[in-house]
Order: sequence, then C-alpha cells, then structure tokens
Amino acid sequence: MNKSIVLSLLFTLSLISPYAQEDKTYYSLEEALKVPDQVYSLDLAVKKLTTFPESIVKFTNLRHLDLRYNQITDIPEFIGQLSNLTTFLLVSNQIDHLPESIGQLSNLTTLDLTKNQIKRLPESIGQLKSLTNFSLERNKLTSLPNSIGNLKELKTLKMGTNPIKHLPESFWDLQSLVELKMSGIHLTTLSDSIENLSNLTHFDFSHNRCEHLPGSIRKLTKLIQLNLEFNELTELPNSISQLINLNKLDLSFNRINALPESIGNLKNLQSLNLRHNKLTSLPVSIGRLTNLSIFKLSSNQITFLPESIGQLKRLNAIHLRHNQLTLLPESLGSLNNLNKLDLGINQLTKLPESIGQLSNLHLLAISNNQIGKLPESFCELSNLTELYMGGNKLHFLPDSFGNLKNLKSINLTFNSLTTLPESIGQLSNLFALDLRHNQLSSLPESIFKLEKLSKLCLKDNLLSKETMERVPACIFPSR
Repeated sequence: MNKSIVLSLLFTLSLISPYAQEDKTYYSLEEALKVPDQVYSLDLAVKKLTTFPESIVKFTNLRHLDLRYNQITDIPEFIGQLSNLTTFLLVSNQIDHLPESIGQLSNLTTLDLTKNQIKRLPESIGQLKSLTNFSLERNKLTSLPNSIGNLKELKTLKMGTNPIKHLPESFWDLQSLVELKMSGIHLTTLSDSIENLSNLTHFDFSHNRCEHLPGSIRKLTKLIQLNLEFNELTELPNSISQLINLNKLDLSFNRINALPESIGNLKNLQSLNLRHNKLTSLPVSIGRLTNLSIFKLSSNQITFLPESIGQLKRLNAIHLRHNQLTLLPESLGSLNNLNKLDLGINQLTKLPESIGQLSNLHLLAISNNQIGKLPESFCELSNLTELYMGGNKLHFLPDSFGNLKNLKSINLTFNSLTTLPESIGQLSNLFALDLRHNQLSSLPESIFKLEKLSKLCLKDNLLSKETMERVPACIFPSR
C-alpha cells in the first residue's frame, strides 16, 4: 500500500479515536480502571452496590455516571472533584443526604435523585448553574433551600411525592421552567407568584389539598397540559379561559359544582377530565370546545346535557357513567366521530332517535338505566362491536337487531326479555352473549347457528331443560 495513504489513514484514526472513546460506555468498574483517563461514561446500575466506589474519583474526564437501582446510602465529599460530570443518575438508592460539595459540579445538566430517603438539600445545590433537569420525586423532603431559585437554567423539575408543606419565595424565580411536577407534596395553596413561571408548558399539581386556584394562573399562556386531579377545588377562576394553548386539562376528583362560561374559550382543548366532581350541569359554551376528542364526566350529578354538546364534532369518547341523566338531547346524533359512549348508571328511560346517526360508534354502554324500549334507529349502528345494556327494563329487542353485524360482545343481563328476535342469528361476529337474569322461555333457532359464539350465559331464565341441553357445553361458562 502507498506509504502516503497509510500515513493519511493513521492520521485520520488518531483524530477519530478520542471521540470514539467519548461515545463508549463502561459497564464494569474493573475494565474502566484500566484506562481511567478514557472513561467518559460509566454505567453501574443494578450492581448491588451498598457504598459509593471511591475509585470513581480517578475518572477525571467522567461526564455520565449511572448508579441507579443500588443500595448506596451516602455520597462522599469527593464527588465535587468530578468537575466534568454532566449527568448523574441515582434513582432508587437509600441516600439520605447530599454533601455540600455537590455544588462544585458546575457542568452538571441532569441530576436524578428519584426514590431515595433525602430529607434536606444543601444550600450549595443553588451553585449548579448549568442544571436543566432535576428530579427529586419520592423522597422525604419537607422543604427546599432558598438557593433553589438560583437554578436559572432549570427546564424540568420533578419534586412530587415529598411531604413539602411550603415553598421558599425564591422558588418562583425559576423562570426557565418548562415542565414542573408537584404531585402529592401536601400544599394547600398555590402562590400568586405562579405567574412568574410563564414558560411552563406542562404543570402537574395533582394529589394536593388546594382549595382554589389563583387568578394569576392566567399568565401561564404557554401551558399545554395542566393536571389538577385529586385536590379540593370547588370552582375555577374565569381567568382559566386565558390558557389558550391548553390541550389537556385534568380536574378529576375535586369538588367542582359548576364550570364558568369562559371555559368555552379553551379552543385548543383536546382532553377534558371532570370525573368525580359535583357538577349538576354543563355551560352552553361547552359547545365551543370544537377540538375536544375525550370528555370524561363520570361520577357527577349531571341531570341534562345542553344541545350545544352536538357541536363537539371531533369528540371520540364521552364518559357520562354514574350521573343523574333522565334525557339526552337529539343533538347527540351529530357527534359523527364518536367511538365510545358510556351512559351507564343514570336514570334514562329512553334513547334519542338520533342515536342511529352515530355511524362510527364502536362501544355503547347504557347499563343500569330504566330503558324499556330501543328506538328503531338503534339498529343503524352498523359499526358497533361492544354493547352493554344490562340492568334495564327491556322486554324485547327490535326485529332489525340482526343488522348490527359487527357486534362481538353483548350484555343484556337483568332485563325482562321474554323473547329474542330470529335476526339475532345474523350476528356472525358475535362471540359473547350474556342473557342471565331475564324471562326467556325459548331461544330462536338461529342462535344455534352462530359459529363464532364461544360464551353464552343463560342462568336465571325460564328455559326448559331440553333447550339448555341443545346449547353445546363448550360455550357454557355459566348456566
């Protein structure tokens, strides 16, 4: 080979080699100690370590250190000598404190202390001026140091599941924060100073004891997701309407008894969760949430839905289980994209004729109501695959019931059915049919020809022994 080519290759390799070492991760302390100056990334996760290896201090170029899932109880003072460290992962250890020298890690960008036993942070934590990602979740912190506000580059802070009862005023100086998780930290109030965190896009304040939201929350106009579930909120401020970029809002498990009309201004909202509150109605403005695809309203006290509900054309799923609905608006039939409709445990006596227009409906749950008859249009739900109608007052099914050819599972328990239509034999995709606790004295011949039927429950009917014996034992999980 030409000498000049060889020299050129050697020169190129000499340039590449150091960078190749930087990309290499060592998984053995012994192997790493053979070339300490070339160790940039060290992964000692799940090594059953009980102490911090002292030899790590020899890796002066170390940038990434992973000690997750060990039993380490103490971080030594010499940690401050690893001045090139950018990522330090200590998830799931038994660490109960950090040394003051932690503040010397001036290049640190990610520090993950999730699931340890830490009770306090040193003031020196505020010296980590390069820190962008900081996780403190599932520790035993009762407070944060005043210096926390000095972390001006911090973008993500996760501090949930700590018994923190108050925050230093400096906390609200973290104006670069984009994601903040404060779930389960026992706070009863949210400071007006929340307005300072105007760059937040994701805010989780769930599982606290907050009774009201400050009006200043309106300043968080970049918010995309807001989680306030499991608090003690009784109302929402009108100013929440200014969170115009919000696409996911979770208010479940609170005590909210009414929504402000201004909620209709949240035009970008795609998911709204209001389960387990004390709502009795919805504002007419709810119809302006035209991008909404998931709407959860289960376990409230709602007695009626506004006609404007029909304007939610992009709605894919609506959960209304366990309310006090007695009637549904005809506009419900306008929800052309609806895939799932749960109306179980209400006080409905009938369904609107327009329900047949829900051409994309796959799952319909109307169990535990007082419905005595299905509308003729019901059998136009040609894409229905799951149907739950147990606990009603049905005496018969429409003759055209067999048109629901995509049905795979039907629950008709605890009704008053005395007969089934012959057309049920047209449900060629049906594999589960639960007819327990009815008044059936016979079965149509066609039911014995359903080739895919693998589960047929007939217990507590008036069927003769001869009829029961005609049903193959293989599809008889419960008689």
